[in-house]
Amino acid sequence: MARQVSEMAFPVRVTQGAKRAYQIGKDWYAQTLKYGEEGKHVAWCMAGISPELLYLFDIAGAWPENFGATCAAYQVAINFIEQAEADGYASELCSYERNMLGYTIEYLRAGGVIPGSAPRGGLPKPTMLLTCGLICDPRIKGFQALARFWDVPMFSLDTPNPTYTTEINDPRVKKYYVEHWVNELKRLVEFLEKVTGKRYDEARLQQIMADSLETSRLIYEIAEMRKHVPSVFCSEDYFGYIHLQLFMLGQPQVLEHFRLLRDEVKERVEKNMAVVPDEKYRICTMGIPPWYCLGVFNYMESLGIAPAMDQVYYIGKPPSEVDLSNPLQAMAEKAWHKITQTLSYEGIEICPEPFTIPDNPGAWPVGQMKEWLDSYSLTGIVQFFTRSCRAVSFGQAHMRQEMSKLGVPVLVLEIDMADPRTWSDPVIKSQLNAFRDVMESAKRR
Repeated sequence: MARQVSEMAFPVRVTQGAKRAYQIGKDWYAQTLKYGEEGKHVAWCMAGISPELLYLFDIAGAWPENFGATCAAYQVAINFIEQAEADGYASELCSYERNMLGYTIEYLRAGGVIPGSAPRGGLPKPTMLLTCGLICDPRIKGFQALARFWDVPMFSLDTPNPTYTTEINDPRVKKYYVEHWVNELKRLVEFLEKVTGKRYDEARLQQIMADSLETSRLIYEIAEMRKHVPSVFCSEDYFGYIHLQLFMLGQPQVLEHFRLLRDEVKERVEKNMAVVPDEKYRICTMGIPPWYCLGVFNYMESLGIAPAMDQVYYIGKPPSEVDLSNPLQAMAEKAWHKITQTLSYEGIEICPEPFTIPDNPGAWPVGQMKEWLDSYSLTGIVQFFTRSCRAVSFGQAHMRQEMSKLGVPVLVLEIDMADPRTWSDPVIKSQLNAFRDVMESAKRR
């Protein structure tokens, strides 16, 4: 029996940038497939591996997080997820990893043929596996499981993980973590040199890092313009470009995309081009969204709710100046800047370990959210309680308690990012309808 697709499955986006980001994503998948067909290097990676280094070594990166989101958006992730579960992988495991394992199982059982249901042509066989200890266990354990299927070299990056009590202003602490990160990046470079047979090109990486930093500044500028009332750029468009921010930094076409998007959003601010014509409420979302139902943001908008800001994947304010003479050192300094910003400005009160480099969506920045309530003119918060991503869902109860002290309404939608079996249109709609009424009551107090 065919599964019924949600009426909120497919989002309607407002910017030209969203269309451009979609096309860049399609071209990216096509290029990855071409690399596989031509016998070039394809790395299956988890976030935390530097996309700048992959670009430097001319390696096509394929990311289970992005592929899981893409499969979900195309309404086919459930096929691969159930295949993984049929082979004994628990339903409580990360749905991105279950999607990737199920895809791998189908691929190999078909004799090395990409499953026909795979979106955008699927992913080719990897020539290497690259992972790290950032944020969650599946980054290591999931890739250990994948390594049983693929006879290819695997590399695990030991990501620095300072806790939220770290004395960030102690120069000895900074020296320790930055040196550790530089040494780990050097290990990764040595691995890539060995596997690809190519030499590390420091001058070229300097330019790639310059483009990466400039792109990060543009993304931050766009985030700042989301403070405008009424909202001119909402969540459906934000999540439409997130693959470029997470997996393609350093590439010229991505830099150009964000230049154009910054200009487009700036124009929308100047012309007061509201996404929601009758905007009554402004919310910030927290947690990974349901990629199979991003149209939920359009439903919010139909209720007069503007999804004005999103905490997950927030890039933060990049450093104003970075010495690029040693680009590996620059990578480490940029990561340390993010740590110090997270621990100071964002006001972390509770978070899981491991913690942060370069960004931990599982950390719950209470101080940051208190500031955002005013700067983004928020009337409520919607939390996506993601069942199979405990690293992100951790701390949500604490955040709700802190917001309740301020009288800020918080709605919890218990969903999953890639597994649609937790979703129900009638339930989600009734929760959002009721939440609108709660925000209205809170405004009148």
